[in-house]
Amino acid sequence: MATPTVEWQCNKTLTECLLYMLEKEVACDVRFLFEKGTQEVRAHKVILLSRSPVFYSMLEGPLAEKGDITITDVTKESFVEFLRYLYSDVFEPNWETLIDVFYCSKKYCVDILSELCIDFLRNNVSTQNVCTVLGVSLCFDMKDIIVLCISLLEEDTKECLDTPGFLASSKECIEAILNLDKVNCREEDIYEGVLRWAGEECRRQEMEDTPANYRAVLGDQIYKIRFQTMGPYFSENISNSCILTDEEKVDIYRSMHLKKDSHLSKFISYPRIRQPFRVTRFKDISHPWVVEDTTDKISFEVSHGTKLRGVQVYGSSEEKRTIKYTIQIKDGNGKILHTETESISTDGSSATYDILLSKVIRLKRRERYTIEIDQKHCGGGELYMYYGINGQTSVRHSGDKSIIFYSAADSEHTNIDTGQIPGIIMA
Repeated sequence: MATPTVEWQCNKTLTECLLYMLEKEVACDVRFLFEKGTQEVRAHKVILLSRSPVFYSMLEGPLAEKGDITITDVTKESFVEFLRYLYSDVFEPNWETLIDVFYCSKKYCVDILSELCIDFLRNNVSTQNVCTVLGVSLCFDMKDIIVLCISLLEEDTKECLDTPGFLASSKECIEAILNLDKVNCREEDIYEGVLRWAGEECRRQEMEDTPANYRAVLGDQIYKIRFQTMGPYFSENISNSCILTDEEKVDIYRSMHLKKDSHLSKFISYPRIRQPFRVTRFKDISHPWVVEDTTDKISFEVSHGTKLRGVQVYGSSEEKRTIKYTIQIKDGNGKILHTETESISTDGSSATYDILLSKVIRLKRRERYTIEIDQKHCGGGELYMYYGINGQTSVRHSGDKSIIFYSAADSEHTNIDTGQIPGIIMA
């Protein structure tokens, strides 16, 4: 126990004094043990029972526990963070302890802390942590955050599969991912990601790293992998693997080649829907941009063959305006591949809008394409719009894929650094 300094109470607030007593273990009368008794944390009964009905029952009620309290379900560091909140009402979230702190708030019925944790999860879910957040949300049935996580997984599937959080996911989280019918990756990416997860799960369970054990930890979830949609990849990479039985391989081949028998298969055979996703070229937004009687243009190339589903445009930066957008997509020779016209009512509350093309355009790798856009105020008069700044020349997406933007040769205002056409919508 650390020795308190003389007159440590002076010039401190109540919260500061309580935290001092926790940190210096001043007059503690409760002891929590961790790691089979090799670590301990001391606290004060009066604080614990005043903040938690569960602690009240444990420490003061008719079934009050005697002696030390052993904690096995969270780390010492996380429990200390939980105690710090009980002593101070100060919530200082960090991802290393947040999940355990949230668990403690639920276990010990500290409702205000639970809500703070939920708000933090809701407002900070990202590609890097979505699998972790989804696992917690599934465990505590937080439906709105589950919907948020599923939406992000559908939009950024490949990036999510490549995170450490995915490899540390619970089985329930893996099941939720395999249940997705809308994704933004190939089925092969899902299979390879699940295989990596199975390897990590074997190591967590101290099982030998073998295909048979991968199958054991996956169980019936393997039937949710859409092997029938993989084409040659299945024959080249999976047919000789022990992850499937011979009977299951025959089942998959029959579904591939005899479509009428696909409903008899144990495996889900219909393909997942590839979600459109946005590639944004500007880091920041500014205004106003005065629209003149000119055409804004930007050129681009893709590193992999893909499909163009739409174009992002900016809206009015001032009061309500109905804007008529005319978009043309041209190939490297100037040939018009598609023209799209759409009118959108904007009021300054949203900077960007999506215009989906009525015809999906197939893009070939390393071929240059140009997007041209004319914008007109349907009511006449001047038009002031948002515009992008701090443009990026190259934007990565879906793992190793990228889009390279170029200033169009005869574009007077919009270029790779600033201007209109904030992004494109791919599939």
